[in-house]
Amino acid sequence: STPQKKENDTLFAMMKSRLFVFGGLRMLHRALMRQPMRLSGIGPCSRSIGSTTVGMKDFNFAAANEGDSILHGSCRPGYGDNETPQGVDMALVDEWVAFMQSQDVKRVVSLLGDDELEWYDGDIEQKMRDSFQSYTRVPMFKGDAKSKIVDAVEEARASEEKVVVHCSGGGGRCGLALAVGVLSANPSITTEEDVKEAIEGHAKSAGVKRKVDLRKLSNILSSGNAAGSK
Repeated sequence: STPQKKENDTLFAMMKSRLFVFGGLRMLHRALMRQPMRLSGIGPCSRSIGSTTVGMKDFNFAAANEGDSILHGSCRPGYGDNETPQGVDMALVDEWVAFMQSQDVKRVVSLLGDDELEWYDGDIEQKMRDSFQSYTRVPMFKGDAKSKIVDAVEEARASEEKVVVHCSGGGGRCGLALAVGVLSANPSITTEEDVKEAIEGHAKSAGVKRKVDLRKLSNILSSGNAAGSK
């Protein structure tokens, strides 16, 4: 064995190793392209942003506030990059329903608008009525949304039954509705700033996303809806 042969053998071994790694990476890339990324602790409520899949913990589901066993928030059934007419397969709705039932949720308050219902390839409202003891839909930008939310949450508290409130992603409109529900039942939280801090702080500790827009919350409390219209 000559020094030149040893050098050639070493170079050949390095090339084989690099080709093996490159081939493995290509196989991994192809596998990931064929199915959505699922990481430990990340549930199906996810949305693709560019080439990155951002997951949210178990349908963005958590209690509204620390110690609240009744009022909860989440994303909508089938949340994802499917906001087109009939873009949401009802099988995804079945997954959401099964998860909520596993959490002992009995009541649903949807904040989806009329146009958002068209994203489903089936009757989403009938599915909710058939699957839960109570279903209420409250568009946030018209009419007296505040009273409808308060009534739904108070009925859930009186019955001691879990209620989940959802918008699309479970962040903005959901955060507003949760704020209304917390303010109506918690005498220790009296200001808009306090309820914002309570809801967003608990969401952070629970690993979910919530946002309470103080201007829109003020609109709801004063006029009944997030648009500030009578």
